[in-house]
Amino acid sequence: ILGQARLIDPAQRWSGGNATLVQTGDFLDRGPKARAVMDLLMALQKDAPKQGGKIIVLMGNHEAMNVYGDLRYVSEADYASFADDRAGSRNGKTETGRSAGFEQRCAAFSNDGRYGKWIRSLPAVAKVNDSIFLHGGISPELSMATVERINEAIANEVKSFDAYREFMVDKKLAQPCSTLQELTTAASAALEKAK
Repeated sequence: ILGQARLIDPAQRWSGGNATLVQTGDFLDRGPKARAVMDLLMALQKDAPKQGGKIIVLMGNHEAMNVYGDLRYVSEADYASFADDRAGSRNGKTETGRSAGFEQRCAAFSNDGRYGKWIRSLPAVAKVNDSIFLHGGISPELSMATVERINEAIANEVKSFDAYREFMVDKKLAQPCSTLQELTTAASAALEKAK
C-alpha cells in the first residue's frame, strides 16, 4: 500500500517527500511479519524528515496488549522471527514449552528492549492540522480532554503496569517474561496466601 501510494520506493525507503503518514496502530498480531513491519515503521520515522515528511505511528490496543503480555494473538511465525541459534528449540518449542523465540521476543518488548522502548514512546492519539487520529474511537467521556492529556494518561497506565510487573518479579512472584494471565494468576495466588 505504501508503495502504491508512492510513499516508499522499491527498496522500502521513504519517497513521499513532505507527506504526512499516520499509522493508527494494530500493526502487531496481524501476521508473521510484525517484526519487519516495526523495523520498517521505525526506519521510515527516521527517513521521512530528511525529505520534509513525517511518520506518526500510534499505539493501538494490540500494541498495548503485547506490552502487557496479552499474547493470545501472537503467531508462532511471529515468535520464530525472534528466535536465534541459542533458542534451543525442537519442533518450534523450547525446553520450557514456550514457542521458539518467546524469550527473545519478550526481551525485545520489555521496557528496555528495542521494540518495547519504541512502542512505549508512541502516542495513542495524534492531531494533524484540524484532524484527530486514533485507533478505534474515543469515549464521549474523553471528548473534552486534550490530546496531550489522553496520551499522558495512557503512558502513565503503561508505566504503572511496568512497575507492577517489576514488583512481582522482585518479590519472586512472577518471571520477567510472564504473560498477563500468568501475572494475574500469580497475584491472585499471593493474595490468597496472604489471607
